[in-house]
Amino acid sequence: MKIFLLPLCLLLCLLTAHKVGAQEVMENKDERDSLLQVAYSISSPTERLDYLLDISESTVNAQNCVIFAENALSLADSLNHIFKKGLAFKQSGRAWKRWGNKEKSEERLSSAIEIFSSLDSIHHLHQTYRDLGETFRSTRSHFLADSYLKRSLKYFTAIGDSLEMAKTFNRLAANQFEKNTWGPNYGNFERDLTSKEYTRKDALQRYQPIQQAFDTLVYYINSSNELLNPEVNRELFISNAIIEGAYYNYSFQHDQAIRVFQELINNRSELNIDDQSLIYINLAYIYEFRFLNDPEKVVEYGEKGLKLAQQSKINTYEHMANELLSENYLFLGNYKKAYEHLKNTLKTREAFYHTDLKLKLRARGLEYDLKQREVQLEHKRNQLFIVVAALGCILLIFTVLVTIIMMKNNKQRKLLKELNKKNDLISQQIDQLAMLNVEKDKYFSIIGHDLRAPTANILQLSQMLKNKVNSRDYEDIPQMASWIESAAQNSLHLLNDLTSWAKSQSDRLEINTQPLSLKEALREPLEYATSSAKQKNISIRVDLPDNTWVDTDSNLLKTVLRNLLSNAVKFTPPNGSIAVSAEQTGSWVTVAIEDTGIGMSEELQNKLFQLTNDKIRPSTEGEKSTGLGLLLVKEFVQKLGGSLQVESEVDKGTTFYFTLPATESPEQE
Repeated sequence: MKIFLLPLCLLLCLLTAHKVGAQEVMENKDERDSLLQVAYSISSPTERLDYLLDISESTVNAQNCVIFAENALSLADSLNHIFKKGLAFKQSGRAWKRWGNKEKSEERLSSAIEIFSSLDSIHHLHQTYRDLGETFRSTRSHFLADSYLKRSLKYFTAIGDSLEMAKTFNRLAANQFEKNTWGPNYGNFERDLTSKEYTRKDALQRYQPIQQAFDTLVYYINSSNELLNPEVNRELFISNAIIEGAYYNYSFQHDQAIRVFQELINNRSELNIDDQSLIYINLAYIYEFRFLNDPEKVVEYGEKGLKLAQQSKINTYEHMANELLSENYLFLGNYKKAYEHLKNTLKTREAFYHTDLKLKLRARGLEYDLKQREVQLEHKRNQLFIVVAALGCILLIFTVLVTIIMMKNNKQRKLLKELNKKNDLISQQIDQLAMLNVEKDKYFSIIGHDLRAPTANILQLSQMLKNKVNSRDYEDIPQMASWIESAAQNSLHLLNDLTSWAKSQSDRLEINTQPLSLKEALREPLEYATSSAKQKNISIRVDLPDNTWVDTDSNLLKTVLRNLLSNAVKFTPPNGSIAVSAEQTGSWVTVAIEDTGIGMSEELQNKLFQLTNDKIRPSTEGEKSTGLGLLLVKEFVQKLGGSLQVESEVDKGTTFYFTLPATESPEQE
C-alpha cells in the first residue's frame, strides 16, 4: 500500500508547490533601481564610482551587491582608473562569493591581485589575498585557503595592524573548522560518539589529530578576540562567536553551543541579516539526527534561517537551510514540505546562473550609455582643441626647428650607445661561456665521484663473491648478491638521470603530452620506491582522488615521481612514513610527496636546485647524493608547464609540491 501512496504524495506535492513570492523580488528590484538611479544622477564619474563602491559594500542583498560592484567595475574600466578598478574587482569578488558563485569570485579577486601587485599597493594586495583564501575555503580547497590566509597574516603581523590580523585569524578559524569537520578522522570521531561506545574525552584520545585541530581552531578564535574591542568591532566579534558555537556543536558540547547561539539571538538587534540566518541554521544543525535528534527543532530554526537567507539573497545559506528542511520534513512525514524544500535545494544551487545573463545585458546597457556620454565629451574636447591648436601652431614651428638640431646630435649619441651595448653584450656572453665551461667541469667531477663509489663497491663485492665460491662458502652469497644489485641500481639510476639531464641541456629532449591517469603514472615509480622502503620498514600511503587525469608526458612525469619518491625513502629514517596525495583546483592538479625524514635547513633549501659540492650530504644509510635528480625534477616540471615548491623543517620532514595541467579522461571526452 505504501508503494502506491508515495507516488501519489509526490504528485500532489508537485501540483500544490508554490512559487517564490514576487513581492520580495520586486522589493529587492525597487531598492536596486532606486540606488542605481541615485548613482547615475551624480554628474561626476569619479564621485559616481565612489558611491557605487560604497553601496556594493554596505548593501545587505547579495544579488544587489553583485550588480553594484559590476557597475562600479565597468565604470572604473571606462575611466581607466587603475587603482579603483582594482578596488572594484576586489568588491566584485567578495559580492560574487556571498551570492554563491565561487568561480566568478576567484576570477575577480585574481584580477584585483594583478592590479594591486602592479601598483605596489601592498595593503590592499594582502586584503585581497585574505578574500581569495576565503573563496578557496568556501570551495573546500583548504590547503590553498591556508596558504593565502597565512600570507596575509604574516604581512599584517609585520606592520602591527591589529584589526586586519583579527579579521585574518577569524577566516583561519573558519577554514580550520571546515578542514577538521570534513576530514576523514572526524567521521570516525563522530561515529564513536553517536554510537555511545566512547565518551568525548576517550574519543579525542583515540583521534589525536582531531584534538590538535580543535586546539588550533580555539587558538585562532582566541587570537582574533584578543585583538578586538568587542564594542567597536562588534560584527567581527559576532562572527567569532558563531564559529565558536559551531565548534562546540561538532565537538559534541551541545549545551555550550546552544548557550552561545541563544546569547547571540537574545541580542539580535546587533546582528545583520546574514549573521542571523547563519545562527538559526547552526541551531538547526545542533538538533540534527546525528546530534540531539529533534527534527521538529530543526524545522523550527531551519525555517527562520531560510527566511532570513532569502532576504539577503545568500545562495549558500538558502541551500543549507533547504537541505536541512527537506531531510527533516521527510523524517516527520510531511512529504509536501519535503518535496518543496528539495526542489528549492536544487533551485538555490543554480539561482545565480539564471540571472547571469541579465547581469551581462544590464552591464552592456550601462557600458553603452557611458560610451555615448564619452562621445559627447569627445565632441566638446574637439571644439576646445581647435582653439588651442591655433595657438599651438606658433609654438610648433619653433619646436620643429629646435627638434631638427637636437635629432642630429641624438642620432650620433644613439649610435654610440648602441655600439657600447653590443660590446657589453659580447663581453657578457664571453663571461657566460667561460662560466658554463667551469660549471660543466664541476658537474662531471661531482658525477664522476658519485659513480666511482658504487662501481668500486661492485668490483670489491664481485671479488669477495668469487673468493666465496672458490672456497665453497655459500652462506653469505645471497646477501652479497643483494648488495651488488643495490649498487648497480644506484649506478643505473645516476646514469639515467645524467642521460636525461644531457638531453635536456642540448634541447634534444622530446616531450609528448597526452591525457594520463595520475594513479597509472604513479604505479611504476611506486613499485620501485616500495622495494627500497621495505628494507627500512618505511610505509608509503597513497591518497589520490579517483579519476584524476593530467595532460603530461608519461616518461618525464615518471622520472619526476621516481626521483621524489627515491629521495623521500633515502632521507627518511627506518620506521618512518611517506604520503603521496593530490588535489585538483580549477585547471591544475597539485601533487604532494611528504615524508617524515631528516628535513633540511633553510640554507640547504636555498641551494637545493644547484649542483654543488657543498650541499652533498649523506642519507640515513650513509649514501651521498649529487642533487642531479632534484635538478631534473625542477627542469622537467617546468617543461611540463608546472611549478615546484618545497617545505621542510630539520628533523620533522620534507614536502615537495608540484603542479600539472588537469584534463578529462578520454572516456569523458
